[in-house]
Amino acid sequence: MKKYLSVFGLFARGSVYKVLITTVLMAIAEFIVFYHKLKYAIRLSAEFSMEHLETIIDQSMINWIFPLCALIITLTLFITGSENNNAKTGYTIRRLSISEREVFFCQTIYNILTYIFLWAVQAVTVFGLCVLYTNLAPTDAVGNQTIFLAFYRNELLHSIIPISDVSIWIRNIFIAIGLGFAAAEFPYKQRRHKNSITAIALLLYIIVFFSSGIGNFINSFMVSFVSICITAESLYTVFIKDEEEIIENETK
Repeated sequence: MKKYLSVFGLFARGSVYKVLITTVLMAIAEFIVFYHKLKYAIRLSAEFSMEHLETIIDQSMINWIFPLCALIITLTLFITGSENNNAKTGYTIRRLSISEREVFFCQTIYNILTYIFLWAVQAVTVFGLCVLYTNLAPTDAVGNQTIFLAFYRNELLHSIIPISDVSIWIRNIFIAIGLGFAAAEFPYKQRRHKNSITAIALLLYIIVFFSSGIGNFINSFMVSFVSICITAESLYTVFIKDEEEIIENETK
C-alpha cells in the first residue's frame, strides 16, 4: 500500500497546487463577472423589470470560464506523470516497485478525484452566486423558490447540480470517470514515446453537450456512452494493445 501512496503522492505534488490555483481563479472570475452583471441589472430595475437569476447566469460567461478551467486542469494532468526535460517523473516511477499498469490506475484515480473536485468547486460557486442574487436583488424579484427554479430553468445550472434528475447525475459520474482514464492515458503513452489526444477530444465533446435541460435523456445517454467508450479504449490500450505490441517485438 505504501508504494501506491507514494505514486499517488507523486501525482498530487506535481499538480495539486496548480489545480487549486486554477479553481480559485475560476471562482473569482465568475464572481467578478456575475457581480458586475447583477449590479447593472439592479440599476436597470429602477426603470425596467429585474432580470431573472438564470438570465444573469447566462450573461456571466460561466459557460466559457468553467470549460476553460477544465481544459487547463486537463493539460496539467497531462504533464503530471509525463517524462520531459523538466520533470523526470517517468524515471522516478521506474525506480518504484510498481508496474506501469498500477501507475496508470493510480493516476486514473487521482484524475477522477481532481475532476470531482473541479465540479464541487463549480457547484459551490454557482450556488453562492445564486444566494448573492437573492440577497442583492429587489425583494419583488426574489421568492422562496427563486434558486430552486433557476436550477430547473437554466440548462448550465441544471447540468452542474441536477437536483432530482438522476440521469444527469449518472452522466456526470461517467464524465469524471471517462476524463480520468483519458487524462491518465496521455502520460502512459507519452512514457512510451506515443501521443494521445483522447482526453482533449472527449473534453471538447463534453463542453459542446454539457448543458442539458431537465429530462433530456438522449443527451445523458450519448454523453455517458461516449465516456464509457473512451474508458474502454483506455483499458484496451493498457491491457491488450500493449501486450500485443510486446509479444510482437519479442517475436521479431
